Parts: sequence; C-alpha cells; structure tokens
Amino acid sequence: MTVITGGGLKEVSGIEQENLLQFAVENGMIDLSTIQAEAEIMERKKLLGLHTTKIWQGKNGKWYTYLDNKLIKRNTKKDLEDVIADHYRTIVETPTFGCMFREWVEKKFEYGEIQRQTYDNYIVEYQSLIEGSSLDCLKLNELTEPKLEDFIKTTIREKSLTAKRWGNMRILISGTVKYAKKHGYTDISMRVFLDELSLSKNMFKSRPKVDAEQVFTREEEQKVKDYIWAREPSLVELGVLLGIETGMRRGEIAALMPGDIKGDILHVARTEIKYKDENGKTAYGIRESTKGREGERDIILTEMAKVILSKAMAFNPSGKFIFEKNDTFIKGHSFTKRIQDICKAVGIRPRAMHKLRKTYATNLLNAGVDDKLVEKQMGHTEILTTKQFYYFNNKTLEESKKIIQTALA
Repeated sequence: MTVITGGGLKEVSGIEQENLLQFAVENGMIDLSTIQAEAEIMERKKLLGLHTTKIWQGKNGKWYTYLDNKLIKRNTKKDLEDVIADHYRTIVETPTFGCMFREWVEKKFEYGEIQRQTYDNYIVEYQSLIEGSSLDCLKLNELTEPKLEDFIKTTIREKSLTAKRWGNMRILISGTVKYAKKHGYTDISMRVFLDELSLSKNMFKSRPKVDAEQVFTREEEQKVKDYIWAREPSLVELGVLLGIETGMRRGEIAALMPGDIKGDILHVARTEIKYKDENGKTAYGIRESTKGREGERDIILTEMAKVILSKAMAFNPSGKFIFEKNDTFIKGHSFTKRIQDICKAVGIRPRAMHKLRKTYATNLLNAGVDDKLVEKQMGHTEILTTKQFYYFNNKTLEESKKIIQTALA
C-alpha cells in the first residue's frame, strides 16, 4: 500500500496499514457502516450477475424468473432479486463433499474419537477412492440419493472393490453425510439410504481365502521353531516366538513393557501405531490402548512363553520396552520381515505375523478350548469373530484324510 506523507509517496507494511485504518476510523475519517453497506451492494451485484435467466414483469405487475427450473414470483423486482441473491449466496457458501469430509475427519481426530493412525487411514482411503471424483467436487446442496447411489455403484465396478473395501468407503461417505446433515447442508438420512441401497454380492471382487495362505500347519510351525532355537535367538526372533505362543498382534508385542508380566499372566494394554508426522513422513508411536473394545486383556502364558519373555528381557534389563533396540521399541514390521525370511529359509510359504495369530486361534479351537477363553485370549468381543475370520484348516492332506476316514468308518 502506498500513502502520501510529508516526504512524498511511501510504501507501508501490513501492520502499518492496520494502524492507519484504526487511526482513520477512530478519528472519523472513515465510516465503517458506509464501507460495509457498499460491500453488501457489491456482493449483491455479483450474486445477481450469476443469474443468467430472464427476469420479467407480468401484466399483473408481478415479477417473474426461473430458479432451478421452478417459476418464482414476487410483488416487486427488489423482492425477486432478494430471492435470487439468497439462492446464489447459498450455492456459493455451500461446501463441497470433499471440504465437508475434511472438516468431519479433523473434528473426529480433535475430539479423540479416532486415533492418529485411523485418521491417516481415512485420508489415504479417501484419496484413493473419492478424491478428484464427481462426488468430491459436488456441492452438498446438490447431493441427492440417486447421485450418491450412482457414485457408489460406479466406483465399486470401476475400481473392482472387494466387500471389505466398500466397507471402508461406506464409513467415509456415511460419516461425511451425517456430519453435513447435522450442520444443515443436506436432508439425506444415511440410515434410510443404506437400508434401501441394493448392492448385489456379484458386484464385489472376491478372492477366496486359501487355508494354506492363512495359517501354518503344525509341521510348518515346528520348522519355524526349530530354525530359531537351533542357535541363540535374536530379540526379534523371540518376538516371533512370542507371537506363536500368545497369538498377540505384532503392534502389541512391540509395545510390551516389563511391568505387563504378572506371573502366569501377560497384560496387553497398548499397541504400536503408524501415522504421518507434520512433514508428511511416516512415524511410529505407542498408543495407550489396543485394537477393539476387548483388546485390553490378560493372556494366560504357557511355560514356553514365560521362557521367551525372560530371554527377551535379558537383552535390555533396564529397558522401557521388552523388545527394545537403541533405546526405542522395535517396530512391528521387523517381526513380520523376520518370520517371512525364516519361512523362505526353511522352504515354506512366506506369511506375515498376523498369520501366526490366526494359527494360534485355530490351534485353540481345534483343541476344544472353551469359546469364552478363546475370546479372552484373542481380545475379541464374541467367538463368532474368531471363528469367521481366524479359524482355518491347518491340517496336512494326510491328516485331513485320516480324520475324514475315521469319521466315516
């Protein structure tokens, strides 16, 4: 900004501009009410300029125009222009679906409804499934159920979504629309919409789960154990062994502290999380809670599990974490990498740490362990979850044949 001073023209900074404006207002040199009125006139003129449909006066003296293909009538031209201006002001001020999603997810994180890792997952899924689409850019006052249904079905087909991936997208869409409705931007009820949404199972890409990919057979499990115990196990290998003996998630193993051991009981109370830091880089931390409502639990330790924990603590007698290196916890992906390397070394199909968790659940169920005890050990709210997603056939072909032969004899 340039002002005239006693010495001629002078450039002034933003702060000086504010000081000059305040001085001018306080000394009656500027009337703010006049400026505000002029600004409103300019805004009204701009909004009316968005209306390209004809305005006319009828023989009855009334004024008419069309808004969204609807005939609008008012007694005076000013009254009609007020309706037009309000209409376009609503359009201009209404946020897009994408803006509303970001506000919704930011608020959920701010209120502690979701953790940083979940927040990052929501952002990544939105970028993959919705960002840049017709829905992302759509003004919320233009959102209709047919448009929403068309977007969902088109995305499922074009992106070959699995039922699980559709579930992820449903969370993002449902949360955003519910938030928008709460703030008066839409009247769509997601509960009603989802109840009436007809999605055939044939729409989703399916990949049958192969038992051999999901769990280890007893023979394979023994090969892994023998390989590790053939020499003094490393700290990471002890973490792998603990996964076999307890069915713990790799993030829970990473977050274990010495105080979590209570004799024959191991208290699982926290887990590792992965998130994006302020620079957008991947970072890791420990969350003082576990996955799921029943995630915090007491696991009954086998004698072997107690030996494993004792050996692990010997690596860092005064460490904060049981599985610790260079004064920080060992990341969960280190355990997965090690079990995969071991699988290759012993000549079996490489699988991740989570497959050890599924193997643990399968072994308990095969052994006839009480359902409630299995629930507790796994940290599940109901046994149906364990049986549906963690229970697979881990018997060899020969073992299966003997079982079938015995059953039919």
